[in-house]
Amino acid sequence: MEAMQLAEERSDTLDDFNCFIDTTQAGLRLVSIVMNSRRAASACATLTTTKERALCSNRINIVFYNFGIMGSLIGQAITDCSRTMVAPASCAAGVLGIIGAMDVFPAGVSGIIASCDLWWQD
Repeated sequence: MEAMQLAEERSDTLDDFNCFIDTTQAGLRLVSIVMNSRRAASACATLTTTKERALCSNRINIVFYNFGIMGSLIGQAITDCSRTMVAPASCAAGVLGIIGAMDVFPAGVSGIIASCDLWWQD
């Protein structure tokens, strides 16, 4: 009996820790969204060269990426913080995580184009 109680207490502690991590990371993603939205507005003001277009694309993709990951973290936090499986939130966490992860590739490509000028001249 004592072993089960100890296991439940450990599980509750892990759920609390995961809840804290999920909500903290979601908050940091929100900060990143705000910061990169401002940077995107600045980067997208002038779009005359390939580098400028690529930098604008990179900033916008970073915002989309952070929205997906933030949504995923919020969905996971709902399950972790309630200490029970919330299927719709867990499903949304998975879908939004995939959407956010899919935006890493275009963000990386536009970042390479914006910063690696070895292959073209503007």
